[in-house]
Amino acid sequence: KKSTQKPKGMVYCYLPLPHASQLPVHVNGHFWLSDSRRDLQHGSTHDLKDWNRELVQQTVMRAYVELLMYCKRFFVQDKEFLDWFYSLFPQPDIKGVLESFKLPEHLFCYLFLNHVGILISLDNSSNWLSFNGPEMGLFYSPLYQEPKPEVLISLGIKLTNAPSRILHSLKASLISQNETAKFSGRVSAAFLRDHLRSIAKELHVYENVIKANIIPLLHFVLNDIDCKSMPSPKWEDALNGVPLMVTNNNQLRLMCKVYDDRHSDLLPTCQEHFILKEIANESAIYTKLQDLGVIKKLADNPEFVAKHLALPKLSHEQVLPFNKVDKILLTLFWKYLKDCLRENVFQSFSNFIVIPTTNDNIYPLSRRKVILSAKSNRIKLINEFKLPVLCLEKVFDQDLCIGNWTFKQYFADPDNADDIFLLLKFHKNVLPQLEDTVEKEVYNLIEFLDKSEELHKQENQTWLKELPLFQLLSKKLSRIDSFRTVFGLYRDSIPTDGLSELTDMRIGIAFVTIPMYCENFLSKAGVNIIQNRPHAILELYRDLVSHFHRECFTPEVLLPHVEYIKQLYYQAGPSKKTRSSWNVIISILTSLKFIRKTDNTIAAPRDLYDPNVELFSEFKQESDFPPTQFDSLQWLDFLSLLGLNRKVNSQLWLSFAKSLIEAVNDNEDFGISKRKAILLLANLAEQIRTDDLRPSADFLCQASSLAIVPSLDEKSPSDVLSYIIPDFKMPVRGWNTIKGSVIQLEDHDWELSCLCRPVLPKEFNISTNLGFIKTLGICRVTPIIAAENLKELSKILSVCKELPDRRNTLEILHQLQDIFLSHYACINSCEKEDEPNLKELLQTSNCLYILDGQFSFKLVPGSHTVVKRPDLHSCIETVPEYCKSLIKFLDIIGSSSDLTINHCCIFLKTLWHNTRLGEVGLNPNEQSDARRAYDHFVTLSRLIKDPFDRIYQDLHIDNLPLLSEEEKLELATNLILNDAPWYRERLHRTSKCYKFIKTPPKDNFGNPSLPEWLGIPLLSSLIVEKPHPKMLNKANLCNAERVAAEERGDQHCPYLQHLKTVLKSDYFFNGLLRLIKYETKNPPSDELVETLKSKLDNIELICVQLITTVLVDENNEEISNSLDSSSSCLIMPSEDVVSCTVYIAPHESDSTSPVDRNELLYRLFVGLNQQFGHVVHDSHIFMEMLSCQHPNMIGTLLSNHQIPEYIHGSDKNFSKSHLGDNATLRPYLDHIIVFNFKVGEIIKFKKENSSSPINAKIVTLEGETLSMKCNLKIKPSKKGENDQIEVVQYCPLLLSKYMPPAYEYNILKTWKIATNLPDSLDTALPGPISFLELSVAHMDILRAELMELYTGVRQVFTHEQMQFTAVRLLYQIHYMCTKMARMDVFDKAVKVLIGVVSSFGIDLQLLLSVKQQLTKHQAEPTFVSSTGYGGVSSDNAYLGQSSRGSSSPISVKFSGLWLGQQNFRDQLWRSHVEAEPPPQPNLEEARMWLMQALNDFKAAQNLLQQSKEIRAAHRDSQLVLEVFPAQVCFLSHESVEKCLKALFLALFGLDTKLSGHTNVMDLCQELQRHKGWASGIDLRPQVLQVSRHFMQCRYPGYNVPKQAPAYSYAKRFSETEEVVAAVQEMYHTIKEQLPNVGQMMEEVQVRLTNRRDDPIDPASLPPGWSLQCMQGQRFALVPLRITCDEYLSISELFFSSMGNIGVRIFSIDRIQNVDIWKDYASKRNLLVQRLGYCNEVTAFHGTRSHNPEAIFKSQKSFDVLKSRHGLYGPGAYFARDARISHDYVHRTTDGYYKMLVAKVLLGDAKDCTEDRSNLSLHKGERGGIVEQYDSIFGVLGTLSIIYVVHRNEQSYPAYCI
Repeated sequence: KKSTQKPKGMVYCYLPLPHASQLPVHVNGHFWLSDSRRDLQHGSTHDLKDWNRELVQQTVMRAYVELLMYCKRFFVQDKEFLDWFYSLFPQPDIKGVLESFKLPEHLFCYLFLNHVGILISLDNSSNWLSFNGPEMGLFYSPLYQEPKPEVLISLGIKLTNAPSRILHSLKASLISQNETAKFSGRVSAAFLRDHLRSIAKELHVYENVIKANIIPLLHFVLNDIDCKSMPSPKWEDALNGVPLMVTNNNQLRLMCKVYDDRHSDLLPTCQEHFILKEIANESAIYTKLQDLGVIKKLADNPEFVAKHLALPKLSHEQVLPFNKVDKILLTLFWKYLKDCLRENVFQSFSNFIVIPTTNDNIYPLSRRKVILSAKSNRIKLINEFKLPVLCLEKVFDQDLCIGNWTFKQYFADPDNADDIFLLLKFHKNVLPQLEDTVEKEVYNLIEFLDKSEELHKQENQTWLKELPLFQLLSKKLSRIDSFRTVFGLYRDSIPTDGLSELTDMRIGIAFVTIPMYCENFLSKAGVNIIQNRPHAILELYRDLVSHFHRECFTPEVLLPHVEYIKQLYYQAGPSKKTRSSWNVIISILTSLKFIRKTDNTIAAPRDLYDPNVELFSEFKQESDFPPTQFDSLQWLDFLSLLGLNRKVNSQLWLSFAKSLIEAVNDNEDFGISKRKAILLLANLAEQIRTDDLRPSADFLCQASSLAIVPSLDEKSPSDVLSYIIPDFKMPVRGWNTIKGSVIQLEDHDWELSCLCRPVLPKEFNISTNLGFIKTLGICRVTPIIAAENLKELSKILSVCKELPDRRNTLEILHQLQDIFLSHYACINSCEKEDEPNLKELLQTSNCLYILDGQFSFKLVPGSHTVVKRPDLHSCIETVPEYCKSLIKFLDIIGSSSDLTINHCCIFLKTLWHNTRLGEVGLNPNEQSDARRAYDHFVTLSRLIKDPFDRIYQDLHIDNLPLLSEEEKLELATNLILNDAPWYRERLHRTSKCYKFIKTPPKDNFGNPSLPEWLGIPLLSSLIVEKPHPKMLNKANLCNAERVAAEERGDQHCPYLQHLKTVLKSDYFFNGLLRLIKYETKNPPSDELVETLKSKLDNIELICVQLITTVLVDENNEEISNSLDSSSSCLIMPSEDVVSCTVYIAPHESDSTSPVDRNELLYRLFVGLNQQFGHVVHDSHIFMEMLSCQHPNMIGTLLSNHQIPEYIHGSDKNFSKSHLGDNATLRPYLDHIIVFNFKVGEIIKFKKENSSSPINAKIVTLEGETLSMKCNLKIKPSKKGENDQIEVVQYCPLLLSKYMPPAYEYNILKTWKIATNLPDSLDTALPGPISFLELSVAHMDILRAELMELYTGVRQVFTHEQMQFTAVRLLYQIHYMCTKMARMDVFDKAVKVLIGVVSSFGIDLQLLLSVKQQLTKHQAEPTFVSSTGYGGVSSDNAYLGQSSRGSSSPISVKFSGLWLGQQNFRDQLWRSHVEAEPPPQPNLEEARMWLMQALNDFKAAQNLLQQSKEIRAAHRDSQLVLEVFPAQVCFLSHESVEKCLKALFLALFGLDTKLSGHTNVMDLCQELQRHKGWASGIDLRPQVLQVSRHFMQCRYPGYNVPKQAPAYSYAKRFSETEEVVAAVQEMYHTIKEQLPNVGQMMEEVQVRLTNRRDDPIDPASLPPGWSLQCMQGQRFALVPLRITCDEYLSISELFFSSMGNIGVRIFSIDRIQNVDIWKDYASKRNLLVQRLGYCNEVTAFHGTRSHNPEAIFKSQKSFDVLKSRHGLYGPGAYFARDARISHDYVHRTTDGYYKMLVAKVLLGDAKDCTEDRSNLSLHKGERGGIVEQYDSIFGVLGTLSIIYVVHRNEQSYPAYCI
């Protein structure tokens, strides 16, 4: 109802409250009231303090919304309803009781945010609009100058007629509630622009509305754009995409750039590019659009006009008649041109035909300056040329003509010299020929043009030649552009005869006169002005001489010109500027025939020869020389310049040589021919010596094949040989070719080669050009030629039987000696590669010259001489004194410094032949010499290491005579060596006869043996001893063996048992290898070791009473009368060669003589050594080894013989112990610390006044025998600590690092040390352990040792322990005396011990009782095991075996056990073993653990898949043995365990107490309990699921019911799948949440899945690899060609870093290993992904003793584990410089070196060049993840960079040098 009173609402809480609601409604709610029940509660601390606020803001607000929605039902289109409805909306600023609850604000926000339709539309429809959302209604008010509402509605904008107060209330509510929504509520310019953009796709719907209202729309849209406030306004920022642009053709478009409407009539076809005129007339819109850049001026865009202009367009050379162009359009164009007139506008309209002229033509606009602006009033000749003149009167009226514009400056000014100059240049081709022109007018024009700056801008203006302004010699004006060269001549400059004829001949030359014109204009036109200057005249003649060949120039005419040129040449010779001109003139005059010869013929200079050359005078005619008028020196020099032949060229020389050969064939006088030949050879040498006459290779090849070298006859050696041999003639005579002849470069070259080669004369001297020697085939005097000449000289002298009896014979002999010496000296200077050829030439020649007395000589082969005087001087000569210093020569001819085996062979063969092949006996002197020769032969033959060396191949053992036992010479093939003397006695009783060689002197091992390579058969190899059948009877066994066999007892023969114990023991086997190594100086091969071990294991020993044998010869026939029973040993090998049976007869019997044990051992040695392959030579040591009382004494025996220790395999890959292994703390020992020291190891060391120990390195171990103390010199291993070397003393008592538990238990028990070892170990030890070497043989030393020992331990040991020490030392003294077989000093040593210990208060009764027990058993020990240790000892207590290694005494320098109580430990050793240091991350070990973990899990997955497939194929059967679920769980548990340990190693380091832990749940909890573990990562659920199967999948007792795991898990197969899924989930979690570990997993998976048999992908290999060389293989070694870029780059890198080391490269091989390359490329990609770079370098690597092939043929590349103790720690080392790797280079057996060139990935490298103290790769932690460096780079020496990588895949061996 209508009401004039504003409604007033109240607040109720079921009952009215005395407060108004200040709303048009009543509010009733269950409010929380104050205590007075009159007010609402506010600000209480009660739990319900927010009740009223929530009730109002939520419940009341929603009720209000429902009220408004309810009132919408009564909607009618009536103003009163609208006013009433909008009055229901509350005001935001209400006062009263509800003020603090802000109900209106929440109401409006709710309506806004939920898009509630609450506003009435303005379009008279029943549509309800919302404040926001798709149906948003905008408030409209005419006050804001919006377009009319019907326009906006027609454009699709929704408007509401709600009052503005509602809009203000909404905005205030949004602000108060901090709603950040951008909301305006009205139609703004920005909104309208956005709306127009949104309807642009449907523009055809709204096009008419926009066109009709374009002006108001533009006014409103542009209203908020302030161009002045914008620094650089752009229309695209606000108007882009707005469809408000209407063009002149009434087309609606999106906003775009358009042109203003001015001059739009000029382009009638482009109206769509111009703005609508109505819009342009609105100045406000036009100005703003222009400021925004929407409207452009057409005057500023001539390019657009030029593009669409309809005027004709032609090239700049074309014109059109004026009537062919539209005059109206032309007028519009000139008006447009007036607006935009500027210089660059003409470029846009270039070639448009728009310029009218007076000649009724229209010209293109590009020809502005070539059109006159008016006719010339000054130069008459300009008007006569009829040039075009501008005429704009044809286009405009007179008042609009050019006078009022500024066009005049753009056309040619007739009074401007520059404009006229350019005008003539343009119209030069159309200028008419001026026939009647006055010369003065032409001069005026040229004088006017000379003022032009354009003329002087360029030096050459050749286009001026096209002007008809030049006067020729014929007085005619003409153009001169058709002439190639134009000369300007002054009068009387040069003769002009014939020049006019040249001009008319059309040869391109013209001449103009100079006086008429100025020189400047002519020179600009390109005319050569000839002045009286040599340079100008020279240029003239340069062009003229080429035409001198024409008929008009006769020799009589040419000669004056040539003479003028000659004078010009000598007056001003060639300079740097004129040299090219002179070259042209001279080259033409060379072939110009201007000389008339004496025979009236005409010739050119090049056809004549210089008469002053001697060779020409010998071979040429008189008519070949110039006439006498040219005889002057100046003329000859000038003619030689023109080609006169003054030097002999190749063709002339060949013709002269051929004529000489013809003359020789025609029997010309030899003297004349020889003179010509010498001249020819001298000339050839001169050509070779002269650089500009160097002959070609073809010429030299022809010259070398011509026989022009005469035979020479020098004084020496022909005169000497003629004296000795009267009818001597030189071997080389006649004429010879240059090729093969010898050149004389030194004084002795003639006598060193004249006997074997033709020799060139001395005039042929090319000593400075030795490179041509090879081309000519000339020989230099080399050691080879000298050797050939020496051989020929020896051959010539061999015919000399005796010298003629003359006075000067001695002088001739000395001259001959000098000749031989010169040969020897030359041969001595030979290179190493020539030595084999020289030896082949001379070793069989009698080339050594020896004076035999005063008047005779003899020639002997070098093999018959020695430097020292030989014992066999009757056949072997001594090297003469004059050539003893020529060591290399003596070696070549076979001479030696001392007697050799060859000399012995020669001597023996000589004796053999002198005795007529042994038929005649030797006299006493010969026997003595033969004996010495034989002894020398045997001694020297033993020194030959390689009998197959070429030096010894000519020994011919088959034909070598040696001495027999009867001291007769017999061929070696008929002799045998008596190595078994016991066979010899038995052979005397038989008819079998052998010839025995004389017993040789004993070798170094005391054996009368001969080397095997001599092939002398052994008697033992020809005669075989076999057992007689009656010997093999069981009754023949020894008594002990027979009783043991009958009673089956264990009491065998003690001697047999002893021998078996020795032979079967490891001590004997190791001693045998030690002996072989000592004798051969080389470690035995693995094959030999295995063979020896097998043969020793297969020896069967039998002890018999009597050995009865027979002998069998080489034909396997028994030798009669050879039965014998005196043998004590017989060894019978089996057919398999490996096993053998040994019979021994060591027992004495009544019927035989006593057994000789030495003979038995010797026969045993011979037989066993033959069985072993004669590997041992020293029979004495072998026999001592067999006779040792116990095998463990063999080591001591060998040490006494000074035979060094050797363990097979110790020389291969020796590795030091790891840090921590050297010092072991036993936790259960309270008073004992056990150490084993080695030089180079690390120990813990505590300095004085220091709280914690440090690491120190043992430098040396020094022991003092007298003091029984050892000094450890140690040095701190870290930088930054005190580097001073400290000395620590310790007292070595016992060694116990590798002690068996029983030993350890008894020692600790004896020393009263508590232990928790089991009592079961309390058994008797095998025997006391000997570790101390006491000097029992020297009482004074022993007393000092014992005193020092007790002094050292007095403060450490208790009295009881010192008492036991005395007993222990008594046992030690007894052991030492027994071992040394010095029991005679035992009593003295005990007295010394008693005297020492008595001074320390030791009870002596115990010592005396122990001594009594020991002395009671001094008989020889038998092989009985020990039974006691400690205070009681049984017999032979010292013969027990230790568990590891030899039990021989160990030197105190290497081992020791320190004993001491806790309180005194620092006094004995100034350091202690601290707790284990905290573990450090180790990524290398982490990768290994992770790799094995992934491998185990992959195996579990494969096994599970296989089991599932088997179960699927057998659904009905119960499979147990065919499926493996228990194994799957076991492998999964193993994988989890290794993965967790890998996480420890990668993140924090693995503690030793956890390294052996197998409970995965404990490991997981320890891991996650670590302070560095990320809190959000939990692996326990997955690990727990795996952990419960740990015992169940392994053992039957842990399954319920109790079943085998295979059967139990087969029933619950699904649990297995759950376990695998849990492990998979664990790996996924690690990979996702631990990125560094995840990356490591990816790397490991790549390594695991990298199959080595996959096909080779060429795309994955480097581009330079040769796949053809690989032939499908995965490895190839490709030699590089020496010319390829790859070879050159590597060699350059090598030599540039080698320094001053002199080496040369023999080859470079490229290494193509697919497997190593794949690992390397994969690592490089991973580094690039992680770092963005890989830091790849090229470096060198040396392998020392290891062959590089082991690296580049493997699949591991450089093994980083090979180097553990380098300068920068473990890793693979590489050097930047090759000289560093050269110190570690590998040397091959043939003397070459090998070095590797590698590619190395440094990645993130750590710089250790300044500090090496911290070599850890640990970089830090980020996000709980440990980061590490990839490599280390440091320095070696001063500036030598080295790189160290720690992963195999970070390096690739690329090349092998």
